[in-house]
Amino acid sequence: MKSAEINDVSRRLLPIVVGVLVFLLIVYFWITSIKFVPQIADNFFPAVNNKTPTYGEVGEMFGAVSALFSGLTTFFVIILFWRQRTDKKQQQVELKQTKIDFEINRINHLIINQINRIDHLIETLSFQDGELNEYEGTFGIDFFNSVLHRDKINRFKNGEAVGQQEEELVFQNFSSLKKLLVVIAQSNQTIEDQIKISKIENGSREQLYAIFLRNLGASLLVMMRKLEAFTTVIINNVEGYQHTSLCFENPIFIISELSADFFHKVEKNCQGELIERIIPEPMV
Repeated sequence: MKSAEINDVSRRLLPIVVGVLVFLLIVYFWITSIKFVPQIADNFFPAVNNKTPTYGEVGEMFGAVSALFSGLTTFFVIILFWRQRTDKKQQQVELKQTKIDFEINRINHLIINQINRIDHLIETLSFQDGELNEYEGTFGIDFFNSVLHRDKINRFKNGEAVGQQEEELVFQNFSSLKKLLVVIAQSNQTIEDQIKISKIENGSREQLYAIFLRNLGASLLVMMRKLEAFTTVIINNVEGYQHTSLCFENPIFIISELSADFFHKVEKNCQGELIERIIPEPMV
């Protein structure tokens, strides 16, 4: 048993032990009074006017002592009552913390299930390059990260007509990208909803979001930031690109909305430094 637990038990038992000792002391004095009151009456209260006081009259002289013990008894009853109320409040606090811990464990389990769902989906996805070479699973994520260069994003922003190849690449792999981003968005929404209905404090909420983001992985988060940047630049630059229409049938627009909405929701729900260190910075 830990020292803190021992101290807590000792603190709770102390009033009870003291109360029992006081009760035993009172009983002891009451029993011994049967023997000592007659002795006190004979030795210290001689006859006055040829009238010897009775034992009862002598005993009544100790009424103050009886009142003292009665007061002490009442005092310790009040102490025990106060102790019980304090213990009850402590139990309520512990019960509340237990419920919060249960909620945290439940959401942790939910996060694990959602991450497994995303990982399983990634294993089934296949991505193609311009020459129809296939990259399966996490190799497809790495492939997109290698193709979507940061320097081209800066050239896009400067108005250079580059990126048609990347535009066609996103369009060509639209089905796989959409499946992946939709499942990530659904998982994020599920975790967000469960955290909101729980009574978890903001600090713990941020830690739970951090667990989810870390398990998504840096490669996937970077790819989503790059997709957000490339598709945004393509939509905002009507010259030199084919898929610039702002409609829900445009694959480039759909990928842009899905990737941007994910980061928007994360940043809206968690504004702490912990999350800022995990998610990549915007590229546009």
